[in-house]
Amino acid sequence: MKKPEEERERLQREELRRNPGGAFNNGLIRAIVGSSSGLGLQFTGIIIIMLLIIICILAFF
Repeated sequence: MKKPEEERERLQREELRRNPGGAFNNGLIRAIVGSSSGLGLQFTGIIIIMLLIIICILAFF
């Protein structure tokens, strides 16, 4: 019996062979969602904080 990871990889390869456009969709979804490294989440948090600071500064002037 194969390990679940091997079975998952095999199924993914079969799907890519049957539906090549799915690779583009898969890559697009991963790009939208971001990586699981945490760097994307940290960067997003910094951007949100900077936007809030800019909005507060603009609200006073």
